[in-house]
Amino acid sequence: MNTLFEFAYTPYVLPLVLALILLAFILAKIWRFRSSPLGRTFLYMIIALLIWTLGSTVEMLAVHLDAKVFWGDPSYLGIFPIPIIWLSLVLRFTGRAKKIRSYVIFFSIPAAITALFMLTNNIHHLFRQPSLDCTSGPFCVTISNYGPIFYINALFSYIAFMLTFVVLLRSITATKPIYKQQIYLLVAALSLPLLTDVLYVLGITLIQNFNFTPITFSITSIFIALALFRYRLFSIRPLAHDLIIETMQDGVIVIDNDNLIVDINKSALSLLRITWKQAIGEPIENLLATWIDAINPLIHTTSSQQEITIKSEDTELHFDIRISPINHKNRLQLGRTITIRDITEMVGLRQEIEQMAITDPLTGIYNRRYFMKQGEQLFTHATRYKHPLSLLMIDLDYFKCVNDQYGHIVGDEVLKHFTRDLQKLIRSVDIFARYGGEEFII
Repeated sequence: MNTLFEFAYTPYVLPLVLALILLAFILAKIWRFRSSPLGRTFLYMIIALLIWTLGSTVEMLAVHLDAKVFWGDPSYLGIFPIPIIWLSLVLRFTGRAKKIRSYVIFFSIPAAITALFMLTNNIHHLFRQPSLDCTSGPFCVTISNYGPIFYINALFSYIAFMLTFVVLLRSITATKPIYKQQIYLLVAALSLPLLTDVLYVLGITLIQNFNFTPITFSITSIFIALALFRYRLFSIRPLAHDLIIETMQDGVIVIDNDNLIVDINKSALSLLRITWKQAIGEPIENLLATWIDAINPLIHTTSSQQEITIKSEDTELHFDIRISPINHKNRLQLGRTITIRDITEMVGLRQEIEQMAITDPLTGIYNRRYFMKQGEQLFTHATRYKHPLSLLMIDLDYFKCVNDQYGHIVGDEVLKHFTRDLQKLIRSVDIFARYGGEEFII
């Protein structure tokens, strides 16, 4: 048992120690994103890398073979889930979260079986038959002499990695330029450690029988963190809704909790007459500077809806603005969406309908319904303040004779002419309406 705790320092352990420090730093930085599914998945990856790297570090420092095996075996508990976590991370990033469960179950079965064989390796040695090599390199390393169980699991792991690559590469053609940079960083972060691991399995390493993969994985975690932090990947998943919002006729703007724009669709770009690069990362107040008076009260609300009118040189534009929160399932607010719908045509139609509802279709003056409604208000006002109120009823005599002798078309023209002539004589504040038939009221 004492041999398990005999260690010898070698300067070659420093890269692993630095990798541990780097991973611990990244873990501390992303801890606040643990409530986000994407952030939690990346957190699992960093923890797995920490287990792998810590096990490799202690294994390197151990002196005896039994100690190297004892400290090295737990590192495999970090190695086995990494391909699965990587695939889950990419599936979440690309908006394919519904497929995660089936993939995780499929790839977890061989990983779990391999872990079981690894933990019981002393009985059957089907996972590996370790030996110690102190002559080929600058320090003693464990020669694993892997068995069939390891290579079966390796096959499933590489299939998971290849599937991850396929999903990432296919996503490049389906996403926007700024998010392509994220995908390139993720591809780079996956390629280097995967290449290192393949070379190790093939026996091609700088130090014979030493696996540099945990070091390269730790370094490339910087690329992952850059992709995630630089473009706020944990805050709002970009690719998942691209195909939806890009086909919407309404303008859609996605902002984070700092009111910075993280996404905008083509309709909004066209509506605001700006480019993608001009919008992303800018405060929403700057983007809607010409609308600020109308929309400013809405920007600082979590959820609201309002119709606004924007006056240009020769016309008025009407918009329906809706602000909705983007919440995680634990009610943590990740940001907000601003939906802008051009309702200018609808407002025009609505105004026409409203005008038709109060207008006599033949003469174009107010109808009886409107007059009675306005009359009640005027009568109440006059009664309260004791103001005089005048009412004039007009009836065209012998109008029936005109209809009988010349027809209703001529009778309609008589009513129109009478209306136009009388409108020239009354004031603009007077309410002139057709009461019914040939009867008018002022």
